[in-house]
Amino acid sequence: MELPRGTSVHYSERENFTIDEELFNSIESDFKGYIRIFGKNESVEDAYFLIKNKKVIAADITNLGTNQIFKGDEAMAMLDGKRFGTATVEFMKFDDFMFDVALEVNEECILKGKKVSKEEIVKKEVVPPKKLDREALLKKYRIKVPTDETIVKLFGEKNEKIIALEEECKSEILDIIKRGFFKDSMFERISL
Repeated sequence: MELPRGTSVHYSERENFTIDEELFNSIESDFKGYIRIFGKNESVEDAYFLIKNKKVIAADITNLGTNQIFKGDEAMAMLDGKRFGTATVEFMKFDDFMFDVALEVNEECILKGKKVSKEEIVKKEVVPPKKLDREALLKKYRIKVPTDETIVKLFGEKNEKIIALEEECKSEILDIIKRGFFKDSMFERISL
């Protein structure tokens, strides 16, 4: 899944972890975001559940050893009762906009309610993940990529302010150093 970062609300490392109803029952009723499970057993797997109001909306699992990716109902079938020797579990919260973006970008992961058996899934061919079109996403959300000129202008203004501040402080710092040095210096004591 391609997901915005969100805000971490729970993080834990667990031994002998099983994906079951207990995991989903532990979610707050108004939770909107995703659960990421990075687990290791025979192989290392990275699983995501996109959740809204205690309901799994989309799912994805990637076997990092074989590069197999399962999405949607297939992912749910593969993850149902899945047991990991060790697992890292993280709950990430979204606002409404981030949730809508996550759903749109991960359409192929949305659950359709089909019953799929693990045996059917294992027999299927591996399908490569969908490529995201950066330009189309930028256009859709009306995001303007800053030009080099704009970037230079932004950083140039900050540099001018920093330089002005340094110049202002430089003379004050030199005065303080001179007063401190000459006050206790041997030359001052001799002239007294």
